[in-house]
Amino acid sequence: MRVVRVVQGLGHGLDDAAIQAAERIRFKPALRDGQPTDFTAVLHVIFQLA
Repeated sequence: MRVVRVVQGLGHGLDDAAIQAAERIRFKPALRDGQPTDFTAVLHVIFQLA
C-alpha cells in the first residue's frame, strides 16, 4: 500500500499539486535479504515562482 500525505501544507492548491507529483514517481522497491520490504520516505517538494 502506498500512502502520500502532506507534512506541512502551503494551501492554494499547492498541497494537491505536490501529492499528484509524488504519486507519479516510481520507486524501486526497498529490499531486505533480497525481498521487497516496507519503507518510509520523505520527499521535499519546492515550489518556485518564475
